[in-house]
Amino acid sequence: MEIIFKLVEIRGDKIVLESENNGEQIIWSKNSAPLGLLKGDLLNFLISKGGSVENKDKKQAKDILNEILNVE
Repeated sequence: MEIIFKLVEIRGDKIVLESENNGEQIIWSKNSAPLGLLKGDLLNFLISKGGSVENKDKKQAKDILNEILNVE
């Protein structure tokens, strides 16, 4: 499952993310987020049940994270 969140607020060492789907919000540690995030930036989250991700899905998740983190 992929969920897209928008960064809607920065609160000290926390960021507030809002789902593009239903408006639900989560508070995330700024230290666990990519550097240089700005209000309005979008983050893709891939969520799966532990142990259920297959090799193809793992590669896709890695590629997406590398893209988010701007790793070549």
